[in-house]
Amino acid sequence: MSKNYEYSSILAPFMQGLVDEKRAMGFSYDSTAYVLKEFDQYCVDKELSTIHVTRNFMDDWMKRKDTEGAYNQTGRVSASRQLLLYMAGLGHEVYIPVDFTTKKVHPPHVFTHPELISFFEELDAFVPAIKGGKCRIWEYKVFFRVLYCTGMRCGELLKMPVSEVDLVNGTMTIYQSKGRKDRVVYLADDVCQLCVDYLKCITKELGYEPHWFFPGRNPDDHMSYSSMNSNFNRFWNATPYADKVDKKPTVHSFRFTFVVDRMNDWMEQGVDLETMLPYLSKYLGHKGVRETFYYYIMTNDVNRIIRQKDHFGRSVIPKLGVRS
Repeated sequence: MSKNYEYSSILAPFMQGLVDEKRAMGFSYDSTAYVLKEFDQYCVDKELSTIHVTRNFMDDWMKRKDTEGAYNQTGRVSASRQLLLYMAGLGHEVYIPVDFTTKKVHPPHVFTHPELISFFEELDAFVPAIKGGKCRIWEYKVFFRVLYCTGMRCGELLKMPVSEVDLVNGTMTIYQSKGRKDRVVYLADDVCQLCVDYLKCITKELGYEPHWFFPGRNPDDHMSYSSMNSNFNRFWNATPYADKVDKKPTVHSFRFTFVVDRMNDWMEQGVDLETMLPYLSKYLGHKGVRETFYYYIMTNDVNRIIRQKDHFGRSVIPKLGVRS
């Protein structure tokens, strides 16, 4: 017989809703329901008056008590995290704890649309001070846009030879990438035209067509990882969002954002995700759909859309633990 608890804080309806949902699925959920009762009292003691739960509000709850070990602390945080994920799934803006004591979880940053706009505005406004820098800054304008618009791995794009870029048909061919996979990546028309203009510019500057689509300071080498990362950090740090995120984004965040945006768009449009996911997985060079779904579970908005639109995703998401 499951133990029933009465919740009295402003979050009580959500706590009861989560418990009811889990028990309807066949789980006893007794231990978590008990922890939620403790969290309910925490909300009462802290006089929480809004369902907009912030990180500051959660700070004291997530700290380890003097009388508990790491295991119990993790259990408390995990229970509150399930509740906040449930609330996010219903469309409420809440902070979701991600750090656990026994195993650190480091989800990547997924760009919001305002963050992307701000990043590219900073990038486009940059004026290089060195001679010949005009085409070099073109490199970054094109590089970061291609990353976001195709979901390619940054190493794949850095090492892309001009010979494998078909700007007539709008494709880039990747050979022997991660897992020794070959694949073709398609460019949107506007991105393809951007690449055409960029290649003309860099070829004119060098006096010949380079071997690498994104050559480094030494044109015989491709753009370096350090140069790519330092310039990404320069433009990101210039945005008003740089000091407002829990986890600093990296260049790889463009790939995560590409996946999240594609799948969100499909589900909002009513496209069958179970049909499309294998195609997206192959396009990204993943081994299978589980790796692709890892990218997809990293934002609050995902939980809302999955809860509203997708039954396939609910069965896959709890089983993930891989990254590619």
